[in-house]
Amino acid sequence: MQKKLLFVLCWVFFIVSFLWFLRGLLLGLYPDFQTQYYVPKLVLSGINPYVENSNLHTPQVYPPTAFFFFLPFSVIDYTYAPFVYLVVSIMCLLASFLLLFKIFKISFFSTDALLLSSLSFISFPTKFTLGMGQVNFIILFLLVLSLHFINSNRKFISGIFIGVSLGLKIMPIFLVIYFLLKLEKKILLGVISTTLILFFLVLGFLPKVTYLGFIEILPSLISSWKLDYYNQALSGFIGRSFGTGDFSSFLKIILSSILIGVTFFIVLKNKRKDIEKLCLIFGTLITLNLIVNTLSWQHHFVRLIIPFFATYFAIKKLKNKKVYLLNLVISYILVSINIKDPNVLPIILKSHVLFGSLLLLFIQLKFLSSDKIGQRV
Repeated sequence: MQKKLLFVLCWVFFIVSFLWFLRGLLLGLYPDFQTQYYVPKLVLSGINPYVENSNLHTPQVYPPTAFFFFLPFSVIDYTYAPFVYLVVSIMCLLASFLLLFKIFKISFFSTDALLLSSLSFISFPTKFTLGMGQVNFIILFLLVLSLHFINSNRKFISGIFIGVSLGLKIMPIFLVIYFLLKLEKKILLGVISTTLILFFLVLGFLPKVTYLGFIEILPSLISSWKLDYYNQALSGFIGRSFGTGDFSSFLKIILSSILIGVTFFIVLKNKRKDIEKLCLIFGTLITLNLIVNTLSWQHHFVRLIIPFFATYFAIKKLKNKKVYLLNLVISYILVSINIKDPNVLPIILKSHVLFGSLLLLFIQLKFLSSDKIGQRV
């Protein structure tokens, strides 16, 4: 009786949370999509979209290869284009759930699946992604597809999807480094082949001013300081706490190097034997990427769906799981909340997403440093 009641409650939670999430379809203005919608038009007119006076709603920072993805949307009248794009994005999110649950061998209609989906819908990074018209759901789907094809022993195809995700946003770069160090030749071949194809497409079809414009702004993307509350990367916390001088730069390099070094030592030492551990490794590297990036806006953290799911199912295998579940819940809350007026908070509390991500990273590293996830660690 209790299981049936729990199942019904999960269904109610799922429906309510999904409808709450879909409210984003009523916003009408999707700033980031609006920028990507007009970028192809500027490029085809020979205008550099990376200059500040290009009259875009938000500055263009995506690599030139993103042009080919957004071009089909730009030929649709703007009255309908955002709706079409958002429907595609939502389908990618739902498909990501389905594939992840398939990897973990549970039904989409199980209690665990309904609960995890619902918690994802009400998380602020998910709602923020939809409201801004961001591309994160598509990138999430590409990364989940990569996992799916590794699980199906089609590693070359897996590498293709990682390469495409890099073409949209240069974010999951640590995955490529991991597979390079592990000498996963088929995956690397897929990544390299896709990258070369996109590179030659850019050289062959885009005006020179476009890719040169991206090269010009690239150093500022790597080295700039963004102190906005919405930047929840380590750099945002350090910049808000200590300013942007030499000491902050030194601190950022030291802390980032420690996190990268420790994480790669553990994931490379781990002898991957099953898809569950590979999902944890994927999730760990995605989490690390978000933490040490120059900037990680809150909507970027929707990619933590992969590590949250992987960590949850790893915890489920433990005999004594309460402490781990409590830490995972704390991590989820810190990542998922949004403060409408962050100025009321002390500086340290403005980086709650960062702290939630660090907690999630430490949980994953704890699991990966153990021999068997299913045993007490």
